[in-house]
Amino acid sequence: PMSDEQIPANATGSVSTGQENEDAYADLQSEFQRAWVDSFADNTSSSIRSFANSVPRKLDLQKEDVVLVTHYSVDKLDRLSIIARWWNGPLSVAVYCKRPMDLEVLARYLRSASNITRQASIHLLFENDAGAIYPHNMLRNLAIDNSGADYVLPLDGDFVPTKNAHDSILSMIQNDSSIRTALREQKSLCVLPVFSITNSSELALPQNRSELVEMYQKGLAG
Repeated sequence: PMSDEQIPANATGSVSTGQENEDAYADLQSEFQRAWVDSFADNTSSSIRSFANSVPRKLDLQKEDVVLVTHYSVDKLDRLSIIARWWNGPLSVAVYCKRPMDLEVLARYLRSASNITRQASIHLLFENDAGAIYPHNMLRNLAIDNSGADYVLPLDGDFVPTKNAHDSILSMIQNDSSIRTALREQKSLCVLPVFSITNSSELALPQNRSELVEMYQKGLAG
């Protein structure tokens, strides 16, 4: 069974430099490690444990906001920084950890990514099984269920939203009552087009629709 426990997060603020930086990193890593040990101290317990809002976002969130929800294993966290910059709004992120050293990697990443601790609430999914398959659906649902807002944009970690997509989508919802009604009362979805870019580095990503069309015409996007 999945748990709704929360890890006390004593070091989730914007990370600075020097001793304060080191202390924040050490505190966060210690909290993660203690949660792992507590989760699997009893060998008869489930091999899967979840922790919602292990690191709460610092960004103020309105109920009618749009939250980008996504999930990662610790070796793919570098993509999260790109998504956060381009989305430029609140995120709900589930992180998959299969071994204690994953927690050190995550704490080190959060130490250096102050924009992530400001924009994103981080949820942890522990699985004490080295041979387990990445649980896409479980991670996505963990991020959605704890988004904290009325609207969510589920996005796999390999996708990058249009620059400032948060503001555009939120404006669309706020200014069109028919869309709000469809989303909230009729349980409808807004489907966004997806393009594959040949060069996936951040500098190569199109900044706007005109650049995307140009890349498509040159065969660099499709």
